[in-house]
Amino acid sequence: MVSNGAQQEQIRQPGAARREPGLLGRLARAFVRTSSFIGKELTEVRRQPRLLLSLVLGPFLILFLFGVGYGSNPRDIKTVVVIPSDSPLTNNAEQYSDAFAKPFVLDGVTADGQVARQRLADREIQAVIYFPQNAYETVLSGQRAVLQVEYNEIDPLTAQWVNYYSYVQTNELNKRILIEALKQGGVGQGGDQQRAEETKTLATTMQADAGALRAAMTGGDRNTALARLAAIRQNNAKAQQNILTSAQLLGGVALFTNVQNPQQTKQGQALTAAQTAIGRIDENANRLQGDIQSGQTGQQQQALAEQIGQDTQAIGQSSDQLKLIPPEILVSPFVAESQNISSIAPDFVEFYAPAVIALLIQHIAVTLTALTLVRERLLGSVELFRVTPTGAGEIAIGKYIAYFLLTAVIGAALAAAMHLGLGVHILAGYAQFAGAIVLLILASLSFGFFISAISNSESQAVQFSMLVLLASVFFSGFFIGLESLAPYVRVVSYALPVTYGIRALQAVMLRGEQPELWVYGALVAMALLLFFVSSQLFRLQFKRG
Repeated sequence: MVSNGAQQEQIRQPGAARREPGLLGRLARAFVRTSSFIGKELTEVRRQPRLLLSLVLGPFLILFLFGVGYGSNPRDIKTVVVIPSDSPLTNNAEQYSDAFAKPFVLDGVTADGQVARQRLADREIQAVIYFPQNAYETVLSGQRAVLQVEYNEIDPLTAQWVNYYSYVQTNELNKRILIEALKQGGVGQGGDQQRAEETKTLATTMQADAGALRAAMTGGDRNTALARLAAIRQNNAKAQQNILTSAQLLGGVALFTNVQNPQQTKQGQALTAAQTAIGRIDENANRLQGDIQSGQTGQQQQALAEQIGQDTQAIGQSSDQLKLIPPEILVSPFVAESQNISSIAPDFVEFYAPAVIALLIQHIAVTLTALTLVRERLLGSVELFRVTPTGAGEIAIGKYIAYFLLTAVIGAALAAAMHLGLGVHILAGYAQFAGAIVLLILASLSFGFFISAISNSESQAVQFSMLVLLASVFFSGFFIGLESLAPYVRVVSYALPVTYGIRALQAVMLRGEQPELWVYGALVAMALLLFFVSSQLFRLQFKRG
């Protein structure tokens, strides 16, 4: 046996020094040391079950409550109408109820503007509409009467909606007034009906007068013939005025709708035929009057009278086409029918789901990693790591992998809860979805490591994390589209991983498309650059101790 002294002597001999391990050995040892930090971080999180539960169930419950409680329909705008005290308008609210379109809801009609304004100040109602004094005289003078709308809102979005709805409501009121004016003026379906019937009656009367004219000419009764001819000319003038009115209406509609050949339409052809017949009647009547007065009542004059009878028949047939446009259609000739060609028409919950997933994944990743390096420094663990074979790079990579696995599990659980529980679509498939989530996690972890590397205390790291969260809510496109931001402000947007995550997940989940390559490229570049910078900063701190 070799004594202890001999063993110690053998150890002290130079030939007994340890040999350096080879490349595979060094890689194996680095893997073991890195894995130890992976296990260390996962164990610390596993010891906090409430943290895991809040990270997984908390976001899902928030989105679920939002989906259950959010109403997409705008709230009613309770409105009071104030009419002038000397106005002949009635105070009966039922007379005005059908003049209001949603979201305006008539709450009452009064002549006391002070009471209405006080109710508005007390927020019992949301709007007051003041009907102008002397509105009729103002319009007759060629000016617009002003409907003043007052509201009491501090929410700028609601204020914009009230202004927009006021514009729509005013247009509706103007349309109703114009419709009534057209009806009173004999324009529209009622006026066209009356005018068409009148024209047809005139044509029938003229046709009877033409027959009487021929009989009087055959019997040589010149006075009766001239009387019948005068009646024909008078009725023909009335028919010409009716046809002219209808032609003007048709011409206006054709001009507004940019119809190239309105005379080729059924109504246009009828009007052309009627105008031609009326012109020919007028011309033949003038010739006949001169002939009859000179005593000429022969075959040529009989032929002219026969032609007048045929033309009056043509006017009667054309009058059936003059029952044209109801006043409601004349005032509002167009109606919109919109169609969404998107693959799906998501509700608000489904539309915001990709943004919620992206924001929560970034927040979880940043929050977990923002404290990890600064906590090691504050606890003095860095000094202990320096006397071990573990390097700064192995520590950083171990933590990075650990938090990647943890965030990926949380993200998968959150996505599964939304997809299976809330029915949120993933149209492009799970592979595209997983790819977008992985890149978002990598970029967010690097962002969090960068915060941890530049923070001097835990409170500072938490503050930076909260600033990132606030910036993400306002500048990532979560609530406000990036196109609404000024170009110089979008620099902040494109510095956040969640901006690219929202864009990628919306394309994958809601449109069934592959995100643009530059979106993936930005996430990869952010992940690599920030992790490299963070690792170098931690390496310097690791050396200084």
